[in-house]
Amino acid sequence: MIYEEVTTGSRTRRTLTGAARVLFALKLDGPLIIGLGLVAVYGLIILYSASGQSAPTIYRTLGRLALGTVAMLVLAQVNPNFLRRTSPWLYAIGVFLLFIVYGMDTSAKARNAGSTWESSASSLGADEARSTMTVAWFCTSGPCHRAGPPCSC
Repeated sequence: MIYEEVTTGSRTRRTLTGAARVLFALKLDGPLIIGLGLVAVYGLIILYSASGQSAPTIYRTLGRLALGTVAMLVLAQVNPNFLRRTSPWLYAIGVFLLFIVYGMDTSAKARNAGSTWESSASSLGADEARSTMTVAWFCTSGPCHRAGPPCSC
């Protein structure tokens, strides 16, 4: 068995299983991974049913899930202080790119009078990501952490 020293106030040793060692090495939270996996599987079942049992749709979604998993594994290795420092800059870059997409969308609408909502809906995911980064930055190093009572985030 492999033992990990507990360095905070105790001389006891904690036994880690193989899965716990892997999660600890990758800096991941086990219950969170299980919850995300269950939600992903449930979503795939619903998508399979709603898409009329379309295998290509499921394969595309599995590819996106794999890409998201890789991104999660990479970002879990990054120092949180680095993410805190860069989140305002990443937000600014995202807003700039959003304006570019908006400009391209309005020029496309000028060319095609019959344009649909689908051309502007592609930026929704990126906008949600920027909103999440803003809230994370605000709760970790925003104005409420510089002075005054603790943030209620």
